[in-house]
Amino acid sequence: MPSRFRQKLSTISNRYRSHLLIGSSTFIYPDLGSASAIRLISFTTRSRRSALEFDLVTFELGSLPPFTALSYTWGSPFPSDEAHEVWNEPNHLAFCNQQPIAIRKNLYDALQHIRTREHEPAWIWVDAVCINQADDEERTSQVEMMSDIYGTADLVLAWLGPEDEASRRAHNMLNTFGRGIFKMAAREGWDKVDQYGPKSLELVEELGHCLPQDADWSAWNEFFQRNWFRRTWILQEASLAKNLRLVSGQHVFVFDEIHALDAYSEHAPWWPMKAPNNSGEDLPSAVINPIALTRSMINGMLQRSRSVRILEDHHGSINQGMLLLLVLALARKLSSSDPRDKVYGNLGIAKKILGVGFDDAALPPDYNIAVADLYIHTASYILTTTPILSLLSHVEDAETPKPSTLPSWVPDLTVRHTTGRLRLGDTANIFEDDKPLYRAYISGSSLIETRSIANIILFVNGYCLGTVSEVATGDSLSTPEKFISQINLLSKLPHMYLNGQSTFEAYWRTYMGDFARSRLKNANQEDIPSSFIAMIIHGLLCWFDDRPIGDMRRQLELILQHLANIDSNFSQHLRSLGVASLDLLIQDIPAFVSYCLDCDSRKNLRIALKEAAESLYPFLRFGRLQLFRTENEYLGLGPRSSRPDDQVWVFEQARVPFILRAIPDSEHFHLVGECYVHGVMQGELVDKIKFKRIGLA
Repeated sequence: MPSRFRQKLSTISNRYRSHLLIGSSTFIYPDLGSASAIRLISFTTRSRRSALEFDLVTFELGSLPPFTALSYTWGSPFPSDEAHEVWNEPNHLAFCNQQPIAIRKNLYDALQHIRTREHEPAWIWVDAVCINQADDEERTSQVEMMSDIYGTADLVLAWLGPEDEASRRAHNMLNTFGRGIFKMAAREGWDKVDQYGPKSLELVEELGHCLPQDADWSAWNEFFQRNWFRRTWILQEASLAKNLRLVSGQHVFVFDEIHALDAYSEHAPWWPMKAPNNSGEDLPSAVINPIALTRSMINGMLQRSRSVRILEDHHGSINQGMLLLLVLALARKLSSSDPRDKVYGNLGIAKKILGVGFDDAALPPDYNIAVADLYIHTASYILTTTPILSLLSHVEDAETPKPSTLPSWVPDLTVRHTTGRLRLGDTANIFEDDKPLYRAYISGSSLIETRSIANIILFVNGYCLGTVSEVATGDSLSTPEKFISQINLLSKLPHMYLNGQSTFEAYWRTYMGDFARSRLKNANQEDIPSSFIAMIIHGLLCWFDDRPIGDMRRQLELILQHLANIDSNFSQHLRSLGVASLDLLIQDIPAFVSYCLDCDSRKNLRIALKEAAESLYPFLRFGRLQLFRTENEYLGLGPRSSRPDDQVWVFEQARVPFILRAIPDSEHFHLVGECYVHGVMQGELVDKIKFKRIGLA
């Protein structure tokens, strides 16, 4: 870099280190002129040998030239913390309208990439430069137009950061193996391609020169952990784009080929449990874990794209409040540098879906508003415009620290993960109103009758179902200690549950949230209790591999005896599994435990039980919820922070019950979270209870 550039850069950087773009006192923005105008930049030269220079020109939105909209991360494109400091400082010099400006490294790299590609549109829109970030009024106005900008752009270029070894391997893998899979599927159909293992004869003959190795899958995972895939704004930018291109350095990733490779990995029967040589041996965790993480990341992108299309297809049957809630839920796991963008960054999708029916005045972008006030306003708008109290199911567990300025009924959108949601993540389920999974109490009452908000207190019609008397010390069957705690809790319930089912049936249905009730339509539900027992024994045998023999004998005997005590059909359920060694368990529990102490015997039994156990894995959605019972003998699953003396309430116009906690010296309650209570989830209490008005603070 010439010395005069270094001097200017040093001066700018030292003076404006907290800003992406130097302040308007140094750089004079051309006036927008109207509320429908935006600015675009155009490079004065496309040679990397010269300084990065561009002109900034104002256009009306209705008369834009062909242009590229840039999608990128303001800070580091990499998730590693140690890289952030290098990327967050505005220490790269550029010239806008012949005036020096300081920009961050990732934007500098992206603009350098674009300007050397002469076949790209001559004009570019990039938020950090085209919007005066120091002017909150302009920033607010321009954010309202961003859905139009990304939807109008001839190309949306997603800059993922510079290339590295991971991106090079991922790009090569996609352009060879991914493209080959895509072509094979187009020729033979997915049903046939899905049957091929990753090194099957068919794939070797067709794609032998490009079959990925373990290192390729690891690189694939590393690449898809980049920060761009976690940005809140990508939901809008990618879903509204007419033409989306993912770029890392000089590598271009075609999204259809990413989708094809993901579709193959999703449906192939070997994935991800078998080794590439089809030997039947388990893959090492170092390979399985990256593959699983990558599939989760890609699936997140694809699922959000599919969900947006589903919302578009159903726009006639959904109002703006419910639509906004669904879009916020889709973006919940994404990140934003400004917490207000968790709302504003998703308004464009709702606006595109509803079209002329979108009310711009409902939640106008305002970057002067406090984050807590925005979240309260957003929650209030959703609650007062949607018929069902779905918003309360999106509140994070009370164990998560929450700003004191947020009421307990308002979701903290900065918390990326909500644990133990009962409402499923599949957006399509919201339209199955004729057969929803849960319908604890849905009536024909109007919104005005069922809820109101005053002084940030949410008033609802509710009925107290009971008080929590015991919470199991563990949220899954992952350890013997947790399982013993759950069994002890169950032993205090009557042998016959409130609805006439056995306690064991109430247990397995509760543990799965009775999810299999409506989702195992083509399977014999009589097999579920046997599979549930198989899952328990299989999990314990796997866990006991690392336990001292003495602990193993004592705990396994105790657990199996408890299980036999609460399941009156224990022997029948074991026999239906068709595993010979389980006959010993039926006859003599201590003898069976002695059999399990042998490593080979334990391994063989695990293999025999694996298929039955894994048949229930898709339905175990609530592993982070706590098993609880009430003083009036209800059994349920609640948030991790549930504790004795909490209360279980059913609200009018709510599909699920909720755990509440009384506020000392107050008539109001804190919302702890939603819960599953066996025997009330299908409207069993409708017409049997009388509501009273309560307040949630």
